[in-house]
Amino acid sequence: MYTLEQLKMFNDMPFLVFVKDEDLKYVYGNKQFLDLVGYGSLDELVCKSDHEMIWSGYADTLNENDRAALNSNEPVNTDESSDIPGKGRVGARVCKFPTIVDGKKCLMGVAIFHD
Repeated sequence: MYTLEQLKMFNDMPFLVFVKDEDLKYVYGNKQFLDLVGYGSLDELVCKSDHEMIWSGYADTLNENDRAALNSNEPVNTDESSDIPGKGRVGARVCKFPTIVDGKKCLMGVAIFHD
């Protein structure tokens, strides 16, 4: 459905967009996502897992939600939250769904912050 190049269309969207491969390693994050995690470029994000991110304490729960979405073959809506250094407790409404990026099955997530 997408190429990595096409994902750049999400860069300036006012919500978080991320993509993980089937091993749940990041392959893409838009500017909002990179800003949240404190990365200056996509290269800093690619190939990292949630266990290597600032929310590593929540990685197992996030990965369970990711697997459920990948296996359902349908969008899964969930509320997720974690403690973000410098921002405190952050909650988001997240829609995760399987998609194809560069010919490989991936998980795309779109998130909007909430209180």
